[in-house]
Amino acid sequence: GSRNHLYLNTERDQWYCQKCRTGGNSVTLYAKVRGVNNAQAYQELISGTNIVSYCPRATPEPSYLAPLEIRHAVYYDLITMLELSREHRDSFRARGLSDERIAANGYRTLPNSPSVILQICRRLEDIYDLRGVPGFYRSNGEVHWKMHYCPGILVPYCDANGYIQGMQIRKDHIGKSGKYCWFSTNPEYKDAEGRQIYPNGTKTKSWIHVTGNIFSSTAYITEGAIKGDVASYFFHDALFLCTAGAGSVSQLKQVISQLGPQRIYG
Repeated sequence: GSRNHLYLNTERDQWYCQKCRTGGNSVTLYAKVRGVNNAQAYQELISGTNIVSYCPRATPEPSYLAPLEIRHAVYYDLITMLELSREHRDSFRARGLSDERIAANGYRTLPNSPSVILQICRRLEDIYDLRGVPGFYRSNGEVHWKMHYCPGILVPYCDANGYIQGMQIRKDHIGKSGKYCWFSTNPEYKDAEGRQIYPNGTKTKSWIHVTGNIFSSTAYITEGAIKGDVASYFFHDALFLCTAGAGSVSQLKQVISQLGPQRIYG
C-alpha cells in the first residue's frame, strides 16, 4: 500500500510493523530480513567491519513505557501461548459466562512451571524487544528476559479499541497482598537485602478496562475487569469502565472524556 507501516526508533533501538504486528530491536529486524535466527544475526552483525556490536542497555530509563501497539502485540502473543485450565474455565462458567465470551475475554492460566515460563520468554524475545513492557525484566549483565508470574489467571485490561494496555493476575492463593496484582515488574521493588527484585523491569499504570458497547450513551463504573466483563455480558453488552481498585482512578477521567457517555453510574 501507499502508507508506511514500519516504525523505527533509532534512539531506543526499536522497530514495530503496524501491518504485521511484530517488532523488536536491530538484531531481530536484521534476523527477519536475512531469514536467520537471532543468534546468527547477532554474529553476522558483529562480524561486519563497520557495524557496532549491539549491547542491551543495563539500565533503561525508569520512566519508559513501551508504546501501546507494542504492549498489545506482546500481551496478545503471550495469551496465544497459554491456555485456560479446566478449573479456571469452570469458575467463569459458574459466574454465568458462555464459553464463547470466556474465549473472547482472553483469560488465560499462568502455568506454575518455571521451565514453561522460560520457554515463553524465549519465544517472545525472539520477536520483540521486551524493554518497557510491564511484566518482564532482565537481570544486569544477562541477555535473556524473565517474566513475573504466580499461579493464577491473567486478566487483560483493554482500552476502548480492544488493545491490551496491561494485565492483572487473579491469584490462586490469596496472601497478604490480596487477590489481585498487576502483571508488572516495578524496578523499585527490593528484597529484604535491598536488592532489586525486577532489575530493568517496568512499572505498569492503573489502567481502566473498557468492556461492552463503547457507543453507548450510558456507562457504568465498577471495580475489577472480571466483574465488569460479567456484568456487561448479563446486561446485553452494556458499557462498563472497570478500575483496578477504589483508588486506581487516575486514568478514569481521560477514558470518560474519550468515550463521552451522557450518563454515568458508579
